[in-house]
Amino acid sequence: MSTIQTKGYPKGFTEYQILFRRKIYPGAMGLHPNTKRPTIFANRLRVARQFDGLKLLGYTENTEAGYEGLMRVFLAYTALEKLGDVLLAPSSRKSIGRIALRDKCSLYAHDSVLKSLNVNDPKGRFVEHVAKHCKSSQLKARIGGLLSEDPPSIAILANGIRNLFAHGHLTPSPQNCDPTCVAKLCEQISRFVIHVLDEEFSSVIVRYCEKSGIDYESLAKSSS
Repeated sequence: MSTIQTKGYPKGFTEYQILFRRKIYPGAMGLHPNTKRPTIFANRLRVARQFDGLKLLGYTENTEAGYEGLMRVFLAYTALEKLGDVLLAPSSRKSIGRIALRDKCSLYAHDSVLKSLNVNDPKGRFVEHVAKHCKSSQLKARIGGLLSEDPPSIAILANGIRNLFAHGHLTPSPQNCDPTCVAKLCEQISRFVIHVLDEEFSSVIVRYCEKSGIDYESLAKSSS
């Protein structure tokens, strides 16, 4: 790591890089010992956060906006998959994995996404379409019963959107959904996922600093 990267990167990644420069490696910090994985995650999260839209020739502005929303969720969820390779399971030196991390997202406040669901998918047609076309029976069932879960797992819906969009089985107007509404919903979902990833990654770095007697707050200042 020749330069300290900051803009768009995960919360805590600046501090991580400073510790790495001090020859404190991921395994010592409480992350998976593979030194490449945190950077792979950070680069994908940066793309998700800094993504500024698509330009599709021959498409209406509304349809283009809908595809932008789907892409936002795809990028955010693939960043989640990468962080699943970085974080460790409790009392283990093995990665927590994307499924466990996905389910952990339900512990975070998600009121803004639920509000967006009520406003932008009031009849549940978009959620129904995603559930119906998921190949995984478990994913299909959980997305179909999304609002009946307590607490509901927004990341489950993101997982379904990511899978369908990646394989070409999802457009921004399924079952006559308004693509602008799909775009607004996807914006909230992607923001939620990115927030969770910021908190999950940075919390590991904060815990390491507390355990080691390092002032976390002063680390970033030391690089400027």
